[in-house]
Amino acid sequence: MRPLTDYHFGVQSQGLADIIANGGYGAIGSHGQAHGIGSHWEVWMLAGALGNMAPSKLLRYMVRTFLGADKDLGSLEPGKLADLMVLNANRSTTFTTPPISPW
Repeated sequence: MRPLTDYHFGVQSQGLADIIANGGYGAIGSHGQAHGIGSHWEVWMLAGALGNMAPSKLLRYMVRTFLGADKDLGSLEPGKLADLMVLNANRSTTFTTPPISPW
């Protein structure tokens, strides 16, 4: 098996962590080479640099701001479309299990 230093994901995730630490925003994006799992890989990669809870914040809050939809989406406020995540694992301890329950 190749050492982790042969791969670029650690540098990329730490770069995004640095941007967020300095007040910037982040988002994920998968190009479709690995349909369905690409976004999960990006989230797992980010958990390595940001901690287990930060990817949830990135997926729920930063993306809507990044897209300019923060006035319309994502929180429990009058006039907004709220998001709801049903989790099947404790995100503060792990981020490698699928985040959505099978219901």
